Amino acid sequence: MITPIPEIKQILQDLNATFRFIHVGPIYEPNPIDDTKTKQVKPGCVRCEIIDLTLKAGYHTAEGGDEASALESAARGAIDAEKPQTPAQRNSAHLRESNQLAIENEQLRKRLAELEAKITEPPAKRPYNRKPKEPVPQ
Repeated sequence: MITPIPEIKQILQDLNATFRFIHVGPIYEPNPIDDTKTKQVKPGCVRCEIIDLTLKAGYHTAEGGDEASALESAARGAIDAEKPQTPAQRNSAHLRESNQLAIENEQLRKRLAELEAKITEPPAKRPYNRKPKEPVPQ
């Protein structure tokens, strides 16, 4: 386990997070010419996962050639990554969205009532378009 540099320590502390390493071995595939030998397709690497301390859930992963580079790229990427939320935080976001929809719904209902009132009003009389009434013959 490595000790992170102070800058990375500060990032992790601000995020309330920790990290874990996963060492990934190289990937080999059989050589098509000689079945007894293999060739390396991808070299091994170190994968670093950033873990939220509140929920104990990982939310960002990065790879590097060694632990220090993997940790640095993971910590810098975690700054902009979306952190996992507790159920209360998720419900709060849904409640905010629901309240906004309720406000918008109320505004639309008021607008609809105004438009319906306009439709039910009798049309304004226009005397200039009417012909003078002719007397009814008796």
